Amino acid sequence: MARVNALVRAYQKAQEGDSSTLGRLKELANLVQGRGLHQARGLLTPGHRDKELRAICWNISSFLEDSEVERILGQKV
Repeated sequence: MARVNALVRAYQKAQEGDSSTLGRLKELANLVQGRGLHQARGLLTPGHRDKELRAICWNISSFLEDSEVERILGQKV
């Protein structure tokens, strides 16, 4: 759940105009897409409602280790 929350926070920050966080989300999306989850690009699409965003983040988080999220987003999970 910590990875999901970290991804949700990063998405919200990127949507508020933080270009650095958007770049980190792109890195995560590319990593996860390379592992077979093509839905990962949804993390870069604006306008998701909370339920939809959490579903995307949940799916993405299952393709990541805590250490990868921490390294890329710079957040402890």
